[in-house]
Amino acid sequence: MSGTLMIHGMRSAFYNRKKRENGVTAFMERLVERGMHTNKIVVASANKAARIIWAILITNTLFQPLSA
Repeated sequence: MSGTLMIHGMRSAFYNRKKRENGVTAFMERLVERGMHTNKIVVASANKAARIIWAILITNTLFQPLSA
């Protein structure tokens, strides 16, 4: 998946974060509370998701959302 697609997906997740409660939306809310700009939040979230995906692929394990 390209970086642009990750960013577009996270932008959608950012604008719909009130509809779901999970680790990604909680992360985004903490950044909003700190006063971070929307674009920075979106890119930081995409980076976090990419790192999680990379770690899952490298270690060949199942995703465990509580440890993320």
